[in-house]
Amino acid sequence: MPLSSLLRHAAAGEAERLKVQVRRAIQSLVVMVVVALLMVTALVFVMVGAYQSLALRLPPWQAGCLVALGAAVVSLLLLLLVSRRGRPAPPVPPRRRPPAAGFSEEDVEAVAELGASAGDFMRRRRPRGVELTAAAFLVGLVSSWVSSRRRSRPPD
Repeated sequence: MPLSSLLRHAAAGEAERLKVQVRRAIQSLVVMVVVALLMVTALVFVMVGAYQSLALRLPPWQAGCLVALGAAVVSLLLLLLVSRRGRPAPPVPPRRRPPAAGFSEEDVEAVAELGASAGDFMRRRRPRGVELTAAAFLVGLVSSWVSSRRRSRPPD
């Protein structure tokens, strides 16, 4: 199989996979934003209801202090929960992938050499700061999304 068809096949597959991943990430982000807005609205109503219920039995300033104290305790518990879950996972050693079906080892090595030469070209070209910033942003966005997907999957 010629190198050009190998590259076209690999690029088309990766482009399609990336499109699906980006679409899913955007859909998840929209759902999370809507859920967060609904939760904040519900929290406001719960706090107002708690204040009004307490204000019937206590002076208003005491009712306000109790509601604020309750909100502070809940916030602290959530902060502790999030900080424990936010610890980075131990590094996973990279697995060597077998060559793609239908491609010989020489084809795969040729693609690896082409990637290395593209890296050398980029080092010689010295891209502008705006290009580097945009590329770093996209790479960071995709890699953080991929790593979060890996953490959410059960171990093999």
